[in-house]
Amino acid sequence: MEEAKELQQEESEQLKKELSCLSTITAPKEHFTQIKEKPLFLKTLLIYSGITTFLVLLANYIGLQNPATLKAILAQHPGETAASIQQSTLIFSGILGLIAAGLTSLLGAAVSWLIVKGLRGEANFQQLFSFQTHLYLLAVCALLVDTAFTLFTGNLSPFSELSLGALLPVEGLSKVALSSIEPFNIWTVILYGLGLQKIANLTPTKAWFGAAIFFLLGAVFSVAIAAIGQ
Repeated sequence: MEEAKELQQEESEQLKKELSCLSTITAPKEHFTQIKEKPLFLKTLLIYSGITTFLVLLANYIGLQNPATLKAILAQHPGETAASIQQSTLIFSGILGLIAAGLTSLLGAAVSWLIVKGLRGEANFQQLFSFQTHLYLLAVCALLVDTAFTLFTGNLSPFSELSLGALLPVEGLSKVALSSIEPFNIWTVILYGLGLQKIANLTPTKAWFGAAIFFLLGAVFSVAIAAIGQ
């Protein structure tokens, strides 16, 4: 009996050593269990912030080399020169890239905490912040795909090229709303539901209900920000 417990403990310790950032998608159930037991996030946050900053700067630099894109931006900012537009855009993009992972994870954790409390789950804020930080891997993957599109086409779009907003002939707020429906977002929702079961001890029904709420709130937030911008 003691030998079995020791063996189980050794396997658990070995699993913890083998899990990495990529385990969020390669071994999600084990990874979320690890997050519940040891909710670390700093290293992961720094890695994702660095990758996001690089990809955002790269995409904007490539996009600003497109004469049509640059002309459209200049039309919105009369009196500005191409050089000043390029410089200010890259500076803003760099700052946005640096804070995107942390800010997104923080907002996601706050919303998740409210959802978990409403569904009578057991996770604390640190666990949920770590959970959201690791889920940001899917946003990095989506950004990588969009940067690749920009690299090959030269077009810089605020919407994912794989979303319904980009694929369907819609404009305005409808385009913003449909841009939330894309593969990586759907994948995030699936992992979110699994995570709530493992981290917050929610039943599958409650976890998937929480995941649906999280997705809808994200879509509403995007539309609200776009409406304010208009």
